[in-house]
Amino acid sequence: NIVLSRLACINKDTEALVKCWSRDTREDKAKDLVFEAKSPEMLKWLCDTLNHDSSALEVAANECFKHSSDEKDTKAIVDYIQMHGVPVSVLDNKALELALTVDSFAHKDEAKRILEERKNKKETTSSSS
Repeated sequence: NIVLSRLACINKDTEALVKCWSRDTREDKAKDLVFEAKSPEMLKWLCDTLNHDSSALEVAANECFKHSSDEKDTKAIVDYIQMHGVPVSVLDNKALELALTVDSFAHKDEAKRILEERKNKKETTSSSS
């Protein structure tokens, strides 16, 4: 099922991806089934195909930020996730750092706070080791 869903993502095969998604009953299936979110267009396709499932949107947004190559793409990703209510807390550090570079990002204070908390937690964890 994972291989079929990844192939469906590569080929933008909506019907096949929907079938793979509906057959998989795991709670955390998005991390295995959402694949190739390397552009804002692919992010939109994946999320539209999977009816804006929150876990799919989270995985796709983080993956898309990893491949963001310019300000225009970063802004498009930020605009999309804001429009669909992706919580800032589900974004990984790279995604938050990129989002902070976009003027229209409405959650800058929250993103900065989350990054600081994660940094402090990491320092605390490494110093107690």
